[in-house]
Amino acid sequence: MNKTSIFLLLILGTLPFVETLAQPVSFSLAADPVWKAFYVRSDYSTNENFRVGLEYAKFKDVLIGKSLNSDEKIFLNTWYSGFTGSIIVPIKEHWGIYGRAGAGILFSSLISTLGAIEYRDSRTFQFAENVAAGFEYRVERWRVFTDVGLFWIPLIGLEPPSWKIGLSFDFMKAGG
Repeated sequence: MNKTSIFLLLILGTLPFVETLAQPVSFSLAADPVWKAFYVRSDYSTNENFRVGLEYAKFKDVLIGKSLNSDEKIFLNTWYSGFTGSIIVPIKEHWGIYGRAGAGILFSSLISTLGAIEYRDSRTFQFAENVAAGFEYRVERWRVFTDVGLFWIPLIGLEPPSWKIGLSFDFMKAGG
């Protein structure tokens, strides 16, 4: 059994217990045809201003830093009043642990994030200009979302734009 299967089983194995939580929990599946990636994510919200989530991403043969790579990553994401932060654990090509932080503005269903600082295991800081926008359509507990992003990293060049589309299910309605 490979690492992907183990990770998915761990997530799916927790699903029968999430209904007992007092706050909303969401489970998301998404795909990115540009980066040839898919994402599995679970989020937990204590209120409208704070969210924490665990995300698994698998990329296949993607142009990263002007070379073709396949990669797998685990993200521990947080979001508080427009500020975002992530601890990222690459588990294949780009091994190591690094963090990411940024600030965002929330306009109804439009999310825009400008600026992010990444700390990589090479012990060098890189400033990545990240422009991303997303839309969502919600029907009761179901949510369909899409994100479009464009990334520019100095000294590396323009990365391929990302386009993520996915589906979420909220186990508890907002407000508990």
